Amino acid sequence: MPIFGIPKEPVMLCLSCAHPLSSRRATITLSYRSLTRLSLPLSATQHGKEEEILFRDLGRKKLVEEHRQIMNEFIEDHKWGRVKVSQLLQAKGEFVGGKQEALAKVLSCLNEIAGFYPKHIEKEDKHFFLPCMDYFTETERDRMLEEEMDFDKGFIHKIYKEKTQ
Repeated sequence: MPIFGIPKEPVMLCLSCAHPLSSRRATITLSYRSLTRLSLPLSATQHGKEEEILFRDLGRKKLVEEHRQIMNEFIEDHKWGRVKVSQLLQAKGEFVGGKQEALAKVLSCLNEIAGFYPKHIEKEDKHFFLPCMDYFTETERDRMLEEEMDFDKGFIHKIYKEKTQ
């Protein structure tokens, strides 16, 4: 069955990632529909936690140049991701609204996102998150994990509040 008029096979995006503060790992498979429904909250929570908690706390540490450079690259990556998701959602809206030519933009955005995030996640997992945990004491890591959980709770309430207004 087509999703939003996309013929034949649904476009899928598969991500595998590790949580930076624990040994847990998750594999996520997203269809076009779930990507467009979840991308903004997913981006806002994951990138928000990185930018507002991890990067903030790393900014207080004396980082080696490689880690500081990667952190700055991630900040730029997140900006790119927000722009790309916005473009995807706009194109989806145009396509659902009847503009058949918007399908090309939808597929282009999906391809760019699908090509970008596996590399981004690999860089996070293998070259940044785990090495950067060495900058923190166990107490600092526990505090950040607690702050992440509070962030998630507050974000869920924010999403539902916005949907009911």
